[in-house]
Amino acid sequence: MRIHLFVFWQFTLLALPVFAQATNDTWTDQSPHKEAFVRVNGTSLEYLDWGGSGIPLLFLAGLGNTAHIFDDMAPKLTNHFHVLGLTRRGYGKSDRPETGYDTGTLVEDIHQFLDALKIKRVILVGHSFAGMELSRFAVLYPDRVDKLVYLDCAYSYDQPGTMEVLSQVDSLTPHPSTTDRANFSSLRQWFKNNRPGWNDACESDFRNTRVFTTSGGYSGHGSTPDVVEDTLVKGFMEFHPEYVKLTAPVLAFYADHQLEKLVAQADDASRKKAAEIAKSGRDWQRNQIERFKQEVKNSQILELPDTDHFCFIQRQDEVVRQMQSFLNKQH
Repeated sequence: MRIHLFVFWQFTLLALPVFAQATNDTWTDQSPHKEAFVRVNGTSLEYLDWGGSGIPLLFLAGLGNTAHIFDDMAPKLTNHFHVLGLTRRGYGKSDRPETGYDTGTLVEDIHQFLDALKIKRVILVGHSFAGMELSRFAVLYPDRVDKLVYLDCAYSYDQPGTMEVLSQVDSLTPHPSTTDRANFSSLRQWFKNNRPGWNDACESDFRNTRVFTTSGGYSGHGSTPDVVEDTLVKGFMEFHPEYVKLTAPVLAFYADHQLEKLVAQADDASRKKAAEIAKSGRDWQRNQIERFKQEVKNSQILELPDTDHFCFIQRQDEVVRQMQSFLNKQH
């Protein structure tokens, strides 16, 4: 599923050689946010503040992303909420210490961030990897959480056979070629062609996860050390969410990862096998959804057909509309 496929895509990018982007690049970040830094838990973390009034809403990005991935979506929620985004340690402009990538430390980073900004209660909205942080934070600090929104991240990967299923599904997805990986521009173009709904938020996030060169441009190389990625993924795959302990109202989006489209794109010789793999993937996800429904009584589930893992980009207007409805409702 794309929830873990994106992790593998990021891994492929980390090993790329460094090439400078041309210095005549005139792109600028137009998102109406304030960029600031806060020192918490011994680490400096970047956060974005899009303003707005009302209860604070904090976006947490998926693995490989920064808070900038919400640059387009976040301003659409400032009419009812004070919208913020936090870039976890190891990514973007946040510090990249050698340690502190276990679940407990990542959650404590969020806890201390809220304390530093004097936020008593918060709406947490997370994508992909951040599902682990949402779940753990809400269990440890239930009195600090108003509501939870899972953007295709209400999954658990610690069950037997999960990695086999997801690795097979990964084999159906496109991956950048050597030519695509040659430099910043070609790699960016590959992502633009393969991420449905590519927008300025994707562009900003892509740049914020690249190495900035002395010549004034960007390289094609990822800025996060391999050891950080390895540690985060290991913890992610071993994490067991305690969904039954969630007390806050929950909205969970599930994307179908466009498995049918992947099967249709397979050649004739491999289409039957691709269909079998896709069925395994759908069965795995269905089990995940049913488990979540059973364990989280105060939940609303929304399944998005023909939708990529980055559902909040590809189906942004629909996701925002559903979030507004859920978050403004009395529970």
